[in-house]
Amino acid sequence: MHLKFFNKYMFYTLGDTHGDMFGLTTALRAIKHDATVRGLAYENTSDVLPVVQLGDFGFVFNGRDERGAVHEACQDLGVALFALRGNHDDPAAWEDNWDGSAAVSGDSGLCMLRDGIYGSVVVVGGAYSIDRTGRVKDLTWYEGELVNQTSVDAIRAIVSDPRYLLLTHEARYLPPGARPGTVERFGGDPAMADAERFKLQQLPRPLWHVHGHWHRRQAYYADDGVPTMCMAHTNQDADNINAAFQAWRYEPGGAYIPASVDRATRDRFPGMRFA
Repeated sequence: MHLKFFNKYMFYTLGDTHGDMFGLTTALRAIKHDATVRGLAYENTSDVLPVVQLGDFGFVFNGRDERGAVHEACQDLGVALFALRGNHDDPAAWEDNWDGSAAVSGDSGLCMLRDGIYGSVVVVGGAYSIDRTGRVKDLTWYEGELVNQTSVDAIRAIVSDPRYLLLTHEARYLPPGARPGTVERFGGDPAMADAERFKLQQLPRPLWHVHGHWHRRQAYYADDGVPTMCMAHTNQDADNINAAFQAWRYEPGGAYIPASVDRATRDRFPGMRFA
């Protein structure tokens, strides 16, 4: 699948939405406002703004399928929304060739974004539900929710240029401030949670990594030195919706770098380039 949005110019990443239409549309309106006031022109799509949602989309979960409503909302807003697969998403929704993906051709709407390499962007969805003991199999947790090792192996065999942007749901290493014993408190298996991050560590080290899953905005160096950002949940901080998204701009030579970051983030990554 060829996605014209990832060839050049800019797009936004967005954190977990968990099936909340109000939170999603609020964030998309905030993103469009941010793009306008910061002068981030939609150079590649004229008036369609591309946004990549980083998993736990949540609109195909717990027996419901609201992709049609999301697709219409994105069309109304002039947004092309690409949704990664998280652990709170029915994996079948990424395999059923749902025909709402007009965004692939450059139009507004919803596209279910599968694992793969898209220009200088690499996408890998999935994570482990640490609270699955209190959930219902195939309804609120899924055997196929995990990071797909076959996808990782295929991407690893192809990627040769480390100047790529990695988009995932799960982190590659535990983010700073992760509380010891959290998995056990929810009845989960720590070894399974660790195994998901280890799969992502097998990929070549990216230039930047952006993920969701952990619900809190963070900017940090991963254990192997990769500059990393975690996007906040769209409902995590109602007074600061900007914590849920980040702009990325294409640099000549084939790399994406963060655009319009605040002073604290710049100071966190001395020596890194920003747009």
